[in-house]
Amino acid sequence: MKVLPDVAAGTRVLDFGCGAGVIARAVRERQPDAPLTLLDIDAVALHAARQNVPDAELVLSDGLDGLGTRERFGLILSNPPLHRGKDEDFGMLDALVAGTKQYLKLRGTLVAVTQRTAGIGKLFKTAFGHSDMLLETTQFQVWSGTPK
Repeated sequence: MKVLPDVAAGTRVLDFGCGAGVIARAVRERQPDAPLTLLDIDAVALHAARQNVPDAELVLSDGLDGLGTRERFGLILSNPPLHRGKDEDFGMLDALVAGTKQYLKLRGTLVAVTQRTAGIGKLFKTAFGHSDMLLETTQFQVWSGTPK
């Protein structure tokens, strides 16, 4: 988790598509005072996440709409699901980036890790006023974006 941004105490963090809560657990270890919300479509994954981050708020939802309209986060982290079965499906990534502005506080940030084939760089550069590639490997890219 060497590209995980610093999280100030009290910063509300959303782990979107949290799976077993590995990213949220890393945040919790670095910043015990950050309120965490973990969102996933899979109830079994959320059960595992509860074991890894017992004090987090859990949201069972197929997207950001499950948060309601009042939620605002200083940081949204995601390794979004890009497959439905064997086929690549970038719909969830597109929806995450498009919906992020509604759920981020002013100067809040989205950080996402995806396979290089997802074309996340172009998506971030189009959607955000400021975007940076934080890490690139032969298989993955990690991008950070702050809305305009």
